[in-house]
Formats: sequence, structure tokens, C-alpha cells
Amino acid sequence: MGNLIVTISGHLPVTSPMNAAFEAAVAHAPVVHPLRRFFCNIKIKMQIFDKLKLPEFNSGEVWLVGAGPGDVKLLTIFAVYSLSKADVIIYDALVSNEILKFAKEDATLIYAGKRGGKPSHNQTDISKLIIQHAKDGQRVLRLKGGDPFVFARGAEESFTLNENNISYRVIPGITSS
Repeated sequence: MGNLIVTISGHLPVTSPMNAAFEAAVAHAPVVHPLRRFFCNIKIKMQIFDKLKLPEFNSGEVWLVGAGPGDVKLLTIFAVYSLSKADVIIYDALVSNEILKFAKEDATLIYAGKRGGKPSHNQTDISKLIIQHAKDGQRVLRLKGGDPFVFARGAEESFTLNENNISYRVIPGITSS
């Protein structure tokens, strides 16, 4: 079973006609990044993550994670770990497909990107979606380009999570390359 990619409106994310054609062409072809092959080896992955004593990603929690400046090689180990554990990943326009390949196979990927001058999802709807999935007992990853609190809405989302008594963690991302 592959990843399910949807937008808040239920449509596939399309950023350009060329991206749409590419997405359609590779939709049925498995594309595996070499690093994903490495991290998908359960024994190796668990040895690395266990040695680092990374926290458990509990059901009903939300993790606000920075994906860095877009280059997959600049992801933090904590971000890769988060992607491998999340049930639902709600991601921004600045998050590349290469980064999303680290998601576990049965994770639901939800595009919630914003682009200047283009139709975008409003923050209220994004926050409601995060809360809905967390209250359904899923491990929710809000994945943002760069760092969740630098030019992002991490503060607003954390306030909303506090108001709804939802446990969350902030995992910083690299802010420039």
C-alpha cells in the first residue's frame, strides 16, 4: 500500500502543468530514494533511533517539524524519525517529494501548501484538520519548509493545540543552506 496524497479539498496537489504530468507519470511507479532504502531497513533504523533515545511519537500527539531548506540531505535525523512514525503528514508547498519519501508506507499525506498570489488553504482550516486527526488518535506531523517558527505559522498552530489540550512537540529545522 502506498502513501495517500490528498489536499484539504480532496484533490491531488498540483503546482504546475509540468509537475502534474510528472506526478501522473510516476504515480504508479515506485521511486525509492537511496536514503529511504537505508532507513526502511528496520533493524538498522531501530539501532540508530534507539541509540539516539528519541521520544516515542504517541497516538493523539502533534509534532510541528521543520523540513529544512528543501534539500533532502539537510533533514535532521529527528525529522526523518518523525516522518517514519507519523500516521498523518500535513505538509507545506516548500516540502519536496524527496522528503516525503521518508514517510511510512501507510501514512496519509495531506497537502496544505500556501503560495503567494495563488489560491491557498486558510490557516483556520489547516488547524482544524490537525486537531481533527489528533483527536481521532492519529500521530500527526505538521511538516513545514525551513523551521516551524521562522516565517511559518508554528506559533499559531501551537496556540491552537494548547487551546484544544493536544500534546505537541516542536522539532526545529535548518533554516538556510
